[in-house]
Amino acid sequence: MQSEDKKITLEELAVMVKNGFDQTATKDDVTTIKKDITGINSRLSGIQARLDDIADKMAKKDDVKNLEKRVAVLEEN
Repeated sequence: MQSEDKKITLEELAVMVKNGFDQTATKDDVTTIKKDITGINSRLSGIQARLDDIADKMAKKDDVKNLEKRVAVLEEN
């Protein structure tokens, strides 16, 4: 069974092309998205800096274990 070739008129093709362009982002849309992404990146950088600061202030697991051992030795005496 062979499929029949569908003929498209220039008007139909023009409508399809117009519909395609109607659905694409404008330069203003792209500019707005870029500004939003820049703001998000800025906020993420701030969050990362705070997390790094918290991590620097927290005691390390190995340090805590070593201190627990030292306290245990002192408590035995």
